[in-house]
Amino acid sequence: MNLVVIYVIGGVLLAGVYAWTSPIIFTNKKEDKEAALRKMMPLHLIVNAPADAMADIKELLPDAKETEQGSLDGEVDLYEKALKKLKKKLRKAGATEVVEYSLYTPEKAGDWEPHHKHAEYYNVMTEEGPEGYIVETYGKGYSSYVHILVSVDPDFVVSKINVIGHGETPGLGDEIEVAEFKDQYRGKDLDHLVVIKGETEDKIEALTGATISTRAVTNGVRDGLAMLIKKYTGEGEGPETEEEEGNAGH
Repeated sequence: MNLVVIYVIGGVLLAGVYAWTSPIIFTNKKEDKEAALRKMMPLHLIVNAPADAMADIKELLPDAKETEQGSLDGEVDLYEKALKKLKKKLRKAGATEVVEYSLYTPEKAGDWEPHHKHAEYYNVMTEEGPEGYIVETYGKGYSSYVHILVSVDPDFVVSKINVIGHGETPGLGDEIEVAEFKDQYRGKDLDHLVVIKGETEDKIEALTGATISTRAVTNGVRDGLAMLIKKYTGEGEGPETEEEEGNAGH
């Protein structure tokens, strides 16, 4: 009877904690995803600074234009870590305020299920009209499913990818998060999303000792891109994944 009472009380407490935290967790995940989606397209930085600091600010944002309010407005297309470093440099150079905004609005267009996981895809809109697409996708890695966001232009060429979740091996597979690795995917179409063990200029170079993790990202990007092409043009046969080569070489 004592054990039953303890179990009942424990179950009630756990149910209460879940009921209290579940909406908070859901809201946080939604906000994190919305922030991740915004960063898949170029951002604009509004920088306010004293007149004597503007020269140094312009060196960090060479293409920035002066606004009517005397601020500088510059477009950047950086990953999260690089963006934080840039903001830190701007403040060190004398910026009193750095505000980011986006000209792009992701609008959900539909759902799909890569590897039986729920994912979404989006139209990227501006005031002038469609600017491209973003697709959420997954690739099967060495020890996890890699969760990826991919932005593409209207011609279905990859603009940017970002790895937003994985459980790959620290020191090996987790190198898929590094900017230099992710930059390989920029400008690639479906035909060039192929993993090569060794140096390559027009395809995807496998991470040393982490070929399977590399292939997971590449397959995820390929599947997402193939799905978009099929949805919006009716061409192709949908997701097409590279053949696995077993676990050797991870």
